[in-house]
Amino acid sequence: MSQPIHGSNEPLGPEVDGMDHSDSMNATGKKAGEKKRVSRAGTRSVSTLSPAQLARKRANDREAQRNIRLRTKEHIERLEARIEELTCGRESGAELEEARKRNEALEREVRQLSESLAQLRDDDSSRNWAPRSVPSGVVQDSRLTTPQPRPLVPQSLTSPVRQTIPPSLQPFQSLQPWALPILNTSTPTCGVDTYLMNIINGQKELASQGAPEAQIIGPSQPSMKALIYPDDPNQTHVVSTIISNLLTNLAVKGLAERAGCLYLMYHICQWQIYPSSSTYGNLTDWTSPRTSQLITPHPLWADSIFWGKLKDRVIEKQDVYANEDFQNAYILCINANWPRPDLEAFRFEGDDIFITEEFENHIKTLSNWSLDERFAARYPELAPLVKISGMGEIGLQGPYVF
Repeated sequence: MSQPIHGSNEPLGPEVDGMDHSDSMNATGKKAGEKKRVSRAGTRSVSTLSPAQLARKRANDREAQRNIRLRTKEHIERLEARIEELTCGRESGAELEEARKRNEALEREVRQLSESLAQLRDDDSSRNWAPRSVPSGVVQDSRLTTPQPRPLVPQSLTSPVRQTIPPSLQPFQSLQPWALPILNTSTPTCGVDTYLMNIINGQKELASQGAPEAQIIGPSQPSMKALIYPDDPNQTHVVSTIISNLLTNLAVKGLAERAGCLYLMYHICQWQIYPSSSTYGNLTDWTSPRTSQLITPHPLWADSIFWGKLKDRVIEKQDVYANEDFQNAYILCINANWPRPDLEAFRFEGDDIFITEEFENHIKTLSNWSLDERFAARYPELAPLVKISGMGEIGLQGPYVF
């Protein structure tokens, strides 16, 4: 039928002609639309691509995806670097601010304690168990060193010492060993000297007011909680807490060393605060004072030296060794030589922490302590008086230098 229609030159009728102007246009438009849709669909369909075109398309897609991932990764890295930079800067500033606040708090406490010292001086000197010398003011020192409180007469005094009592000790012959006073200089030589003196006298004031012994000196064993968790607001007795805070700010090298020093300093402080046979009995033979400490005025920190002959030499030659260089060398080089991991030195009881019996026995044995070879290199003339790490006991008289 199409052949006669397209081949005829006769004019169409009105009805057919009307269809040509309306329906035929719609039909034509529809066909054009269909062609465009087919064309668009054909450009998106991979089914119409040749293998070579398909390979190029996939390669282009992979390259585009790689570029997107690379740009995303680089952007994330830049953001992370910026976050880390901002975080580090904020943490450093926070740490500096916290350190400044702690320093100001310590200075305020020292000033408060020193203000009450003048009132305590006369009262303390009237008690037969008070120190012979009490500081009248505060000596500020920007560095904290590691002097410990001064102990008393050793239980192991030899018979020649007992038979020959220096003239300066004759007024004390009638006193019990735990009541003999140490002869410290009246002026503290460093910040720790002042701090410990003020603490001791503050607790003595509690004793003069009739406070119970437990409140004055604390339990028989020091708590290690403040040493391990210095930021814990639930602190323990004031003596162990303050000594822990001091040791945390000192350059004592390890946790075992700090725990050992805390244990020894705690008992020495207890005896200084509340002299009695029981507090004196908690001292070791080598933390008890020697004759040199009883007859020669010397700084408070010198009483903390473990080795007796070294202690004697420092007290004898204070012009050479009673200085900050010696203090720092001693502090930085001391070793407890605990053979186990540091945490195995502690036992947990409820909410509190104490040292184990094994660690207690270890640190109460002088031969387990030593000084680094750096100390011997700095003070070779003193090396024979102590145990040097890796060299054994090389004391002048026997293996143990009490």
